[in-house]
Amino acid sequence: MKKLKYLLLTILVTLLPVFLNALEIEGLYSKNVLVYDLDEDRVLYSIKEDEQKSIASLTKLMTVLVALENIEDLDKEITITWSMLSNVPWDASVAGFYAGDTVTYRDLLYGVMLPSGADAADSLAVSISGSVSSFVDLMNKKAKELGMTKTTFVDTTGYHDGSKSSSKDLVTLLKYALKNSTFKEIYRAKTYKTTNDLNLRATIVAYSKNLPYDLSYVLGSKTGYTDEAGLCLSTLSNIDNENIITITLDAKVDYDMDKHVKDLNNIYTSLKEGYDKVLLIKEGDAFLSLETKYAKESTITFYSKEDIFKYIEGDYNKEELKLDYEGIKIVNYNTEIKTKLGTLKIYYKNELVKEIDILLEEALHFSLLEFIKVNIVFIVIGLIALILTLLRIRVLIRRKKRKKLKRINSVK
Repeated sequence: MKKLKYLLLTILVTLLPVFLNALEIEGLYSKNVLVYDLDEDRVLYSIKEDEQKSIASLTKLMTVLVALENIEDLDKEITITWSMLSNVPWDASVAGFYAGDTVTYRDLLYGVMLPSGADAADSLAVSISGSVSSFVDLMNKKAKELGMTKTTFVDTTGYHDGSKSSSKDLVTLLKYALKNSTFKEIYRAKTYKTTNDLNLRATIVAYSKNLPYDLSYVLGSKTGYTDEAGLCLSTLSNIDNENIITITLDAKVDYDMDKHVKDLNNIYTSLKEGYDKVLLIKEGDAFLSLETKYAKESTITFYSKEDIFKYIEGDYNKEELKLDYEGIKIVNYNTEIKTKLGTLKIYYKNELVKEIDILLEEALHFSLLEFIKVNIVFIVIGLIALILTLLRIRVLIRRKKRKKLKRINSVK
């Protein structure tokens, strides 16, 4: 019996990666990969997503986020000093800012994200927190707040290999950061001209020119590289009108410097071939009907206010689409508008696609006829009881009158 259990466990462990990664992507250089559907909040593909790795300049994603959350006026001008640049390594990537330059916080933020400027990153840190180390403390504090348990920062740039994270933590970071409209704008920018006339260009633009395929599906990106971390990449892409976050880490360099971008294109091709975006419910389609009580409107029909899609692997099977409503089944005529009646959950293959609050959108109108129909038995019983009561009272009154007459006659 023990041997059988051991055999079953061995088979399960062997097949587990297949179950987790139904999408097959071969020939990836990156050791750690996470492909995440931002619209549907689900992982499409992963390799060692929890493993802690050096992340090189992907560190600067947190640098920009923390800076944004601590700057009141993005267009405030600051003058770059020697002390701001004193810790920038001689061989680090820079945006081109020098001591004595007067620039805005916005300029520095774009300088960090697009050309991956260590000069911009440290200038932001010193200007905001007084020192790089104090700013790094804010970065680590933010990571803890976001639940990034595999993440530690030692600098603002990722130049030192002590800055580590996992592909899962970096997705958590981007999910949060992209809700900030300014972060999203900077992350998605391809070029930017600073107030002191520097022309900044996103690193992905250079790869777009050097590789023999189209990267126009990439909405935003941040690259990174050190000998320890290898080639790293984070992107937000639009694939079949679906927003996809991709994190790739640790693609080692031998003869070229674009393996991470090649991996991205491989992932893109695999998703295009392996997945389809299917329209589950069309805008205007009726998806729920509820009965009413004492209302002229016998039923209320609810319609979808949007197209509801699902990014699926393989062929679509309508039989796998399920709608599950939990809430009030019969709506009273005097229910107030905007009252939440319940929740509709839409599932495909037992996976939750969308959850919709069902609200009463229009007022119901009282119907006396419906009231009578529903309560006819009680009304009839009530009328009979009333008639019997009146008859009983009439009989009692007559008896009382007779008794009174008898007393009067007996006196006479």
